[in-house]
Amino acid sequence: MISRLFLLCSLLVATAAAQTAKTRVDLYAQIGSQLASNQAITAAQLRAVLQDVVASSQNIQTDGVAATAAQLAAHTANTGNPHAVTKAQVGLANVDNTSDANKPVSAATQAALDAKASASHSHANATTSAAGFMSAADKTKLDGISGTGVAVAWGDITGPISNQADIAAALAAKVPSTRTVAGKPLSSDVTLVKGDVGLGNVDNTSDANKPISSATQTALDAKAATSHTHLQEFGFILGDTTSVLPVLTSPARTLGKGGTIVGWYLRGDVSGSVTVDLDRAAAGGSFASIIGAGAKPSLSGAIYAAASSLSGWTPLAFSAGDSFRVRVTGTPVTLTQLTVVIVYQ
Repeated sequence: MISRLFLLCSLLVATAAAQTAKTRVDLYAQIGSQLASNQAITAAQLRAVLQDVVASSQNIQTDGVAATAAQLAAHTANTGNPHAVTKAQVGLANVDNTSDANKPVSAATQAALDAKASASHSHANATTSAAGFMSAADKTKLDGISGTGVAVAWGDITGPISNQADIAAALAAKVPSTRTVAGKPLSSDVTLVKGDVGLGNVDNTSDANKPISSATQTALDAKAATSHTHLQEFGFILGDTTSVLPVLTSPARTLGKGGTIVGWYLRGDVSGSVTVDLDRAAAGGSFASIIGAGAKPSLSGAIYAAASSLSGWTPLAFSAGDSFRVRVTGTPVTLTQLTVVIVYQ
């Protein structure tokens, strides 16, 4: 029996391996024809169909899961309304896309408001002949009460209040004066303070009048004032790198905004020595040194130098439209090009 099963399985495997696409098409076409004419399907045809279904389902299942996972991931990550759902499709066709704060007064709300009195309206006091805060009849009754406990007629109630069982029962249900609120008895008027409700540290100030808290001040101290300024620069490049820098005067440079000079730096193309002066001319005026006998920018056997101490420089402030130029005042050594930068704010 086992050998027969093994032989049957072998035949099934061999049949499936030899089955080509054309053979499967012919097979299904033949089976379809037999079924249409009510003819029986052979065992060999059934085996071939089962083998083809098993092989195809394995491929489809593997490929289908991978494709579905990728599609699901892409679809889940898509936040752009990929199905183009409209508000009508979710039953909100009449809803306007406005925030709560910007919604207008609806027709129903306006109708309800129209039935209300203005907050500034007033009522006249009642008299014995005209209603006001109370009806004229009630006013007459109140005027007739002596307050001495004698029998008076008031609707269905007659006699002193002590004889009214329902009123007596209502009074008996009141809170006894021995009851306390925040540790204070109700035997007299109770005045609560903020500590009684757990707000002992709260100051009674409106939001607009609250001072800056310590934490807020610490955060503010770490910020720059809105009036702060940033350093800016203007500069000159002297020499063409083909020969040692000569004694020269740079072309003038006119600035479009004013400021105050706060420092300078020099950079050579190689280490060397040089000294420069800085001239300024007001709009329409003549050039004159603002350094004079002060400490002039210089390199001494170095490639870079800088300073923010401007001893003897005057004036440091300048206006929009003023022009500047630099002059090489000492014989340069080694340098073939020099960059002069003036820092201002």
